[in-house]
Amino acid sequence: SSPQGSGSDLAGLDGGTWKPVGGGRFSTQLSNPHVMDMTVHDFGSGPELVLAGYFTLAGGQSAPYLASWNGQFYSAIGNPSAPVTRVASIDFGSGPEMFAFGFFTQLGGIFLPKFARLKNGNWSAPTPPGNFLEIGEMLPVDLGAGPELLVGGNFGVGFDSVLRFNGSSWSPLGQGLSDPIT
Repeated sequence: SSPQGSGSDLAGLDGGTWKPVGGGRFSTQLSNPHVMDMTVHDFGSGPELVLAGYFTLAGGQSAPYLASWNGQFYSAIGNPSAPVTRVASIDFGSGPEMFAFGFFTQLGGIFLPKFARLKNGNWSAPTPPGNFLEIGEMLPVDLGAGPELLVGGNFGVGFDSVLRFNGSSWSPLGQGLSDPIT
């Protein structure tokens, strides 16, 4: 069953019963506020749920497009200039990092068009190949060569639809796919 009438836009299943998370709703001045993606990330004080999407308030708190839930309250992350549509967290061996993709041109107060990396509390550009026109999925994995971030999307002409990032360099995943992942 699904969370009917919970009064919240985010719910968790607890022993067979759906319960609101954070007791608050996600809202915005946009016509259809919603969460697009979630991950779990440790900012240094334990794991937190990170939510990305089309919202400017989370649980009544100002949190434009990217928010975290620590089990007690929501907090804004980086104040992106426009919606964030994908988010992923991974530890390449030197501490957790978070990646965000969306329609933003600024995140963390610096110019970062569409794609950003949070490492040791600092936002930067992850400098992938291609244009990264759209990311359909980001997935942290270990396929036997250590932790990697798999990124599927539309990267422009001449680039594979699935790329892998090992923390320092990008490469195609096998022969790639014939069409973009959206």
